[in-house]
Amino acid sequence: MRHLSAIIIIFLLCGNSKVAAQDFRYSLSVFGSYTTSSKIFQHPNDANEVIRNQFLIMDNIFGGGIDLRKNLPDLRIIIGLSIEYIHKAYEYKRADLQSAAISVKEGYSAFPLELSAYYKIPIGLNQVLFYIGGGGGLYFGTRQYEEAGVSSVVVSLKPSLGIHILCGIEYSLTSRFSLRSEWKFRDVQFKVANRFPQSMVTYNGYIESIQQELMYSRIHIDGMMLNLGIVLYF
Repeated sequence: MRHLSAIIIIFLLCGNSKVAAQDFRYSLSVFGSYTTSSKIFQHPNDANEVIRNQFLIMDNIFGGGIDLRKNLPDLRIIIGLSIEYIHKAYEYKRADLQSAAISVKEGYSAFPLELSAYYKIPIGLNQVLFYIGGGGGLYFGTRQYEEAGVSSVVVSLKPSLGIHILCGIEYSLTSRFSLRSEWKFRDVQFKVANRFPQSMVTYNGYIESIQQELMYSRIHIDGMMLNLGIVLYF
């Protein structure tokens, strides 16, 4: 409760500051992000359609990033470039004839690089800014896959291009600093091929064989993304 009261007081004090963020041409923000859902398609190249469409659901993904924007008042838009780091990992047991259950760790790291354009929505409030926007992105990343304590290595990866739409809100704290929150809808996808560096491992007192074929996968991060960050104008 004491922390909440302090935050409210800071907001009230900052609200009395002269707001002049529109006088600055550039802004730089650091933000944290939350994405609702994603999937890992573990056999995207299989000839069987049922197997090809099987996936592992991985929800509640956290990340972070930086965002650089430039105001173009003559065009009445803002353009921006952002890059993020998104990571998710999940551990489960897979049944095996010898050791009964093998520990499996599954996950991915993604790096969305996006170029966006933003349009300010005039609402008559100096301290509050609403905007909408959209753009395109380059999506790439890696897959982490481990069985019986042995980690696979990435052999190849294939990034993809995509589009996104968004809406956001800013609250000015001072003439140079703001809080920004954004909702973004996009479809991040990329393909990865992994391979284990060894064929045998001792696990729970048993010698387990590990597949040596390439393991193809497709990462699909299709949930809504919400971010929150601090903005510096300069």
